[in-house]
Amino acid sequence: PENCELGDLTADSEYVTVTGPKGALDEVDHALVSLDAGSIESSVTMVGEVSLISVSGDVIVNPYLRLSKSDMKVTVPVYTYKEITLAADSKYGFFNSDNTRITIEPPQVTVKGDPNVLSKLDELTITTLDEKNIKSDSTLMVKLNLPDNVTLADGEPSSVNVRVQRIGCATRSLTVKNIELTGTQSMNCTLLTTALSVTVVGDEKSVQALSADDITLVADLSDHIAAGSDLLYAAATVKIDSESGEVYELGTYSIQVRIED
Repeated sequence: PENCELGDLTADSEYVTVTGPKGALDEVDHALVSLDAGSIESSVTMVGEVSLISVSGDVIVNPYLRLSKSDMKVTVPVYTYKEITLAADSKYGFFNSDNTRITIEPPQVTVKGDPNVLSKLDELTITTLDEKNIKSDSTLMVKLNLPDNVTLADGEPSSVNVRVQRIGCATRSLTVKNIELTGTQSMNCTLLTTALSVTVVGDEKSVQALSADDITLVADLSDHIAAGSDLLYAAATVKIDSESGEVYELGTYSIQVRIED
């Protein structure tokens, strides 16, 4: 097909064994697999007949020579090239075109692969951005992980820069005193953290309208196995009661708990 090229053919075995009289064996230079490929549109695996070739390049026909296999399976790779667009997802879905500008440089790369595979590949998501851990405008270097049997064309970069810029967003830190423990079962727990500073981000109007009472920290102790007295830091989930739904916390938080006999 147009714009396609053949790759290196690969047989399922690199060698065949030839047995026979020494004089006849001395005439053998190599084995050749003959394929009747015809017209192919994508990579195929075919079976071809194995022939022995003499040092002079002729096909050897000798009934006293025996091959370990008379035919062999050969993979015939067919490649084409395609320019695909690079994209980035967000982990929690807070990033959108109204509040964030995501720029990938370069925005496209040219890849090489089987025509059937590339026909279904127009865009490649190269990373999932964690909004809650990107605290300011940032540039990340992301290594390209391509689908199976797809490679970069010569000269294309193996890593790209992903630039994240917030648009019209504000941040604010609030001292949160609403702290809850769940999954305590019959444990005797004492909450040692009575207040924690939580940083939130979102559109300026929603952030300014938020109060500390709208935020609750919840720590689940279900996975903790009580074994006598214990002092631990438990990861806390931040729950924000925001009418806009576009306000979220930055960073991770934990609270200190004492578990007693």
